[in-house]
Amino acid sequence: MWTLVNIKLNSPMWKKCAFCKYWYDPTNACIRPRFPRTGTWQYDQSARNMCTKKGIERPAFTSCRDFTSKMDQYR
Repeated sequence: MWTLVNIKLNSPMWKKCAFCKYWYDPTNACIRPRFPRTGTWQYDQSARNMCTKKGIERPAFTSCRDFTSKMDQYR
């Protein structure tokens, strides 16, 4: 079950693990575009996946200083 949260990619608050290239979600199953023209996306904040940088499981709504966007390919 998705617990959806809308987030704008140009907002300072968008740097969540769900959008990080180190958060293991190879099919991007936990994110989806909501309004692509305005840069608004949704993510499942209840999802948990492995962080390949830290080697631990992390929830989608967290962030850290190692954040690197995987969204550059969609801009």
